[in-house]
Amino acid sequence: MKLTTSLFAIFLTLGVAQAALNGPCNIPGVGPGTCLHTSTCANGGGGSFSGYCPNDPADVRCCFKRCPDTLGSGRCRPVASCPSGRTLTGYCPGPSTVRCCLP
Repeated sequence: MKLTTSLFAIFLTLGVAQAALNGPCNIPGVGPGTCLHTSTCANGGGGSFSGYCPNDPADVRCCFKRCPDTLGSGRCRPVASCPSGRTLTGYCPGPSTVRCCLP
């Protein structure tokens, strides 16, 4: 019984860790992005990639967009997943929780 409970807890954790709408995603060889509706991404000037936002509807894809900074390496991503914690507003598609993350 204990093993079954432990396995169930692991599967629940894995399901929560999957990318979700407005959540972080990563495109190998491209960089970090945000799971957004394709129309939101396109209207905001981003490019969307399929297959990186599992368990979401077909019109939710990983949206990648560079944003301005002095080094040219800023990326639009959820604020909660910005390693530096330094962000700029007004450059990224999606909700206000998605901002330009500076290195």
